[in-house]
Amino acid sequence: MQWKIHQKHPITGDISGNYTGSLLRYDFSGQNIISSTPLEIDLHQEEKQLAGEWKETGGDAVVFAARIQENAIVFKDSKIDRTEHFYKGRSNTYEFKEAQLQLLQTDESLFIIGNLQLYNIEERENEKPMYIILEKKQSRPVTTASEILSKIVVYPNPFESSFQLSFDLTETTNVTASVHSLSGQLLYTTQWDSLSQGTLSKTISLNAPSGYYVLRLNYGQEVKTAILIKK
Repeated sequence: MQWKIHQKHPITGDISGNYTGSLLRYDFSGQNIISSTPLEIDLHQEEKQLAGEWKETGGDAVVFAARIQENAIVFKDSKIDRTEHFYKGRSNTYEFKEAQLQLLQTDESLFIIGNLQLYNIEERENEKPMYIILEKKQSRPVTTASEILSKIVVYPNPFESSFQLSFDLTETTNVTASVHSLSGQLLYTTQWDSLSQGTLSKTISLNAPSGYYVLRLNYGQEVKTAILIKK
Protein backbone atom coordinates (compact mmCIF):
# COMPACT_ATOMS: atom_id res chain seq x y z
CA MET A 1 0.00 0.00 0.00
CA GLN A 2 1.43 3.39 -0.98
CA TRP A 3 1.38 6.03 1.71
CA LYS A 4 2.72 9.46 2.43
CA ILE A 5 3.51 11.50 5.49
CA HIS A 6 4.04 15.22 5.73
CA GLN A 7 6.42 17.02 8.03
CA LYS A 8 4.94 18.88 10.97
CA HIS A 9 3.75 22.25 9.80
CA PRO A 10 1.98 25.33 11.20
CA ILE A 11 -1.80 25.53 11.20
CA THR A 12 -2.78 27.02 7.84
CA GLY A 13 -5.77 25.07 6.50
CA ASP A 14 -9.19 24.27 7.92
CA ILE A 15 -8.82 21.99 10.97
CA SER A 16 -12.54 21.69 11.74
CA GLY A 17 -13.71 18.27 12.88
CA ASN A 18 -13.90 15.76 15.71
CA TYR A 19 -10.62 14.75 17.32
CA THR A 20 -9.90 12.06 19.89
CA GLY A 21 -6.72 11.32 21.77
CA SER A 22 -4.99 11.85 25.08
CA LEU A 23 -4.12 14.64 27.50
CA LEU A 24 -0.77 13.92 29.16
CA ARG A 25 0.13 15.66 32.43
CA TYR A 26 3.75 15.95 33.52
CA ASP A 27 5.41 16.95 36.76
CA PHE A 28 7.01 20.40 36.84
CA SER A 29 10.28 18.96 35.56
CA GLY A 30 8.51 18.15 32.31
CA GLN A 31 10.17 14.71 32.31
CA ASN A 32 7.73 12.40 34.09
CA ILE A 33 4.10 11.69 33.14
CA ILE A 34 1.79 11.73 36.18
CA SER A 35 -1.45 10.99 34.33
CA SER A 36 -2.94 10.29 30.90
CA THR A 37 -6.61 11.11 30.27
CA PRO A 38 -8.69 10.29 27.15
CA LEU A 39 -9.71 13.53 25.46
CA GLU A 40 -12.19 14.49 22.74
CA ILE A 41 -12.40 17.88 21.06
CA ASP A 42 -14.94 19.18 18.53
CA LEU A 43 -13.48 22.07 16.52
CA HIS A 44 -15.19 24.55 14.21
CA GLN A 45 -13.00 27.00 12.31
CA GLU A 46 -13.92 30.21 10.51
CA GLU A 47 -10.80 31.79 9.04
CA LYS A 48 -8.53 32.35 12.09
CA GLN A 49 -11.29 31.95 14.67
CA LEU A 50 -11.94 28.68 16.50
CA ALA A 51 -14.89 27.51 18.57
CA GLY A 52 -14.95 24.14 20.20
CA GLU A 53 -15.92 21.80 23.00
CA TRP A 54 -13.30 20.13 25.19
CA LYS A 55 -14.42 16.85 26.76
CA GLU A 56 -12.25 14.83 29.13
CA THR A 57 -13.20 11.34 30.29
CA GLY A 58 -14.41 11.69 33.86
CA GLY A 59 -16.70 14.66 33.32
CA ASP A 60 -14.44 17.67 32.77
CA ALA A 61 -15.82 19.64 29.81
CA VAL A 62 -15.87 23.22 28.52
CA VAL A 63 -16.89 25.22 25.47
CA PHE A 64 -14.01 27.43 24.35
CA ALA A 65 -13.13 30.16 21.87
CA ALA A 66 -9.66 30.75 20.45
CA ARG A 67 -7.69 32.29 17.62
CA ILE A 68 -4.99 30.73 15.45
CA GLN A 69 -1.68 32.62 15.45
CA GLU A 70 0.94 30.88 13.28
CA ASN A 71 1.54 27.55 15.08
CA ALA A 72 -0.23 28.57 18.30
CA ILE A 73 -3.84 28.57 19.43
CA VAL A 74 -4.51 31.48 21.80
CA PHE A 75 -7.65 31.08 23.92
CA LYS A 76 -10.11 33.89 24.66
CA ASP A 77 -11.72 33.97 28.12
CA SER A 78 -12.04 30.18 28.26
CA LYS A 79 -12.08 28.45 31.64
CA ILE A 80 -12.60 24.90 32.86
CA ASP A 81 -13.41 23.37 36.25
CA ARG A 82 -11.06 20.42 36.47
CA THR A 83 -11.35 17.65 39.01
CA GLU A 84 -8.18 17.18 41.06
CA HIS A 85 -8.08 13.37 41.20
CA PHE A 86 -5.10 13.39 43.55
CA TYR A 87 -6.98 15.49 46.12
CA LYS A 88 -10.16 13.51 46.80
CA GLY A 89 -12.10 14.89 43.85
CA ARG A 90 -11.57 18.59 44.65
CA SER A 91 -12.40 20.87 41.75
CA ASN A 92 -10.33 23.93 40.73
CA THR A 93 -11.00 26.50 38.03
CA TYR A 94 -8.37 26.87 35.35
CA GLU A 95 -7.99 29.35 32.54
CA PHE A 96 -6.85 28.18 29.13
CA LYS A 97 -3.84 30.29 28.15
CA GLU A 98 -2.08 29.04 25.05
CA ALA A 99 -1.48 25.87 23.08
CA GLN A 100 1.66 25.49 20.96
CA LEU A 101 0.33 23.09 18.35
CA GLN A 102 1.36 21.66 15.02
CA LEU A 103 -0.23 19.41 12.42
CA LEU A 104 0.92 16.04 11.18
CA GLN A 105 -0.89 14.34 8.30
CA THR A 106 -0.78 10.80 6.97
CA ASP A 107 -3.03 9.12 4.41
CA GLU A 108 -5.18 7.80 7.23
CA SER A 109 -5.29 10.60 9.80
CA LEU A 110 -4.72 14.24 10.68
CA PHE A 111 -2.97 14.75 14.02
CA ILE A 112 -2.80 17.82 16.24
CA ILE A 113 0.09 17.57 18.69
CA GLY A 114 1.72 20.01 21.09
CA ASN A 115 1.90 21.70 24.46
CA LEU A 116 -1.01 23.16 26.41
CA GLN A 117 -0.75 25.69 29.26
CA LEU A 118 -3.45 26.10 31.91
CA TYR A 119 -3.49 28.74 34.66
CA ASN A 120 -4.81 27.96 38.16
CA ILE A 121 -6.98 30.96 39.02
CA GLU A 122 -7.23 30.20 42.76
CA GLU A 123 -3.50 29.51 43.22
CA ARG A 124 -2.50 32.21 40.71
CA GLU A 125 0.08 30.02 39.04
CA ASN A 126 0.55 27.97 35.91
CA GLU A 127 -0.58 24.34 35.99
CA LYS A 128 1.91 21.53 35.44
CA PRO A 129 3.02 21.04 31.82
CA MET A 130 0.50 19.29 29.58
CA TYR A 131 0.76 17.68 26.17
CA ILE A 132 -2.06 16.72 23.82
CA ILE A 133 -2.10 14.14 21.02
CA LEU A 134 -5.30 14.36 18.98
CA GLU A 135 -6.31 12.47 15.85
CA LYS A 136 -8.99 13.08 13.22
CA LYS A 137 -9.62 10.18 10.88
CA GLN A 138 -9.50 11.02 7.20
CA SER A 139 -12.79 10.55 5.36
CA ARG A 140 -13.00 7.04 3.92
CA PRO A 141 -15.62 4.30 3.68
CA VAL A 142 -16.05 2.37 6.90
CA THR A 143 -15.79 -1.37 6.31
CA THR A 144 -16.14 -4.36 8.56
CA ALA A 145 -12.48 -5.19 7.99
CA SER A 146 -11.39 -1.81 9.33
CA GLU A 147 -12.80 -2.75 12.74
CA ILE A 148 -10.91 -6.02 13.10
CA LEU A 149 -8.18 -4.09 14.94
CA SER A 150 -9.11 -1.37 17.43
CA LYS A 151 -8.36 0.27 20.79
CA ILE A 152 -4.68 0.94 20.13
CA VAL A 153 -2.83 2.04 23.28
CA VAL A 154 0.84 3.08 23.43
CA TYR A 155 2.39 3.48 26.87
CA PRO A 156 4.44 5.27 27.93
CA ASN A 157 4.28 7.96 25.29
CA PRO A 158 6.69 9.80 25.33
CA PHE A 159 9.02 6.83 25.86
CA GLU A 160 12.76 6.50 26.40
CA SER A 161 13.87 3.33 24.59
CA SER A 162 10.83 1.03 24.40
CA PHE A 163 7.05 1.17 24.69
CA GLN A 164 4.19 -1.20 25.32
CA LEU A 165 1.68 -1.57 22.49
CA SER A 166 -1.74 -3.08 23.07
CA PHE A 167 -4.73 -3.49 20.75
CA ASP A 168 -7.89 -5.53 20.37
CA LEU A 169 -8.59 -8.05 17.60
CA THR A 170 -12.00 -9.44 16.72
CA GLU A 171 -10.61 -12.41 14.76
CA THR A 172 -7.35 -14.26 14.08
CA THR A 173 -5.23 -11.90 11.98
CA ASN A 174 -1.71 -11.28 10.66
CA VAL A 175 -0.47 -7.85 11.77
CA THR A 176 2.63 -5.97 10.61
CA ALA A 177 3.92 -3.18 12.86
CA SER A 178 6.28 -0.53 11.50
CA VAL A 179 7.75 2.71 12.79
CA HIS A 180 8.60 5.56 10.41
CA SER A 181 10.29 8.94 10.68
CA LEU A 182 8.34 12.05 9.71
CA SER A 183 10.07 11.94 6.31
CA GLY A 184 8.70 8.42 5.74
CA GLN A 185 11.92 6.49 6.43
CA LEU A 186 11.31 2.99 7.75
CA LEU A 187 13.07 2.54 11.11
CA TYR A 188 11.52 -0.64 12.47
CA THR A 189 9.25 -3.41 11.26
CA THR A 190 8.01 -6.76 12.53
CA GLN A 191 5.22 -9.17 11.61
CA TRP A 192 3.04 -11.15 13.97
CA ASP A 193 1.36 -14.09 12.26
CA SER A 194 -2.00 -15.60 13.23
CA LEU A 195 -2.62 -13.43 16.27
CA SER A 196 -5.64 -14.71 18.19
CA GLN A 197 -8.66 -12.54 18.87
CA GLY A 198 -8.73 -10.62 22.14
CA THR A 199 -6.50 -7.99 23.71
CA LEU A 200 -2.86 -8.32 22.61
CA SER A 201 0.20 -6.71 24.19
CA LYS A 202 3.62 -6.29 22.55
CA THR A 203 6.85 -4.53 23.56
CA ILE A 204 8.71 -2.55 20.89
CA SER A 205 12.18 -1.05 21.26
CA LEU A 206 13.27 1.84 19.03
CA ASN A 207 16.86 2.96 18.61
CA ALA A 208 16.41 6.46 17.21
CA PRO A 209 16.97 10.11 18.17
CA SER A 210 14.45 12.02 20.27
CA GLY A 211 11.49 13.25 18.28
CA TYR A 212 8.18 12.31 16.66
CA TYR A 213 7.53 9.05 14.81
CA VAL A 214 4.58 7.29 13.20
CA LEU A 215 3.53 3.79 14.22
CA ARG A 216 1.58 1.93 11.52
CA LEU A 217 -0.29 -1.34 12.06
CA ASN A 218 -1.15 -3.10 8.79
CA TYR A 219 -3.62 -5.98 8.57
CA GLY A 220 -4.96 -7.15 5.22
CA GLN A 221 -5.60 -4.01 3.16
CA GLU A 222 -6.26 -1.87 6.24
CA VAL A 223 -3.93 0.26 8.36
CA LYS A 224 -4.12 2.10 11.68
CA THR A 225 -1.68 4.80 12.77
CA ALA A 226 -0.52 6.39 16.02
CA ILE A 227 1.99 9.08 16.92
CA LEU A 228 5.06 8.11 18.97
CA ILE A 229 7.14 10.58 20.95
CA LYS A 230 10.66 9.54 21.89
CA LYS A 231 12.35 11.44 24.73
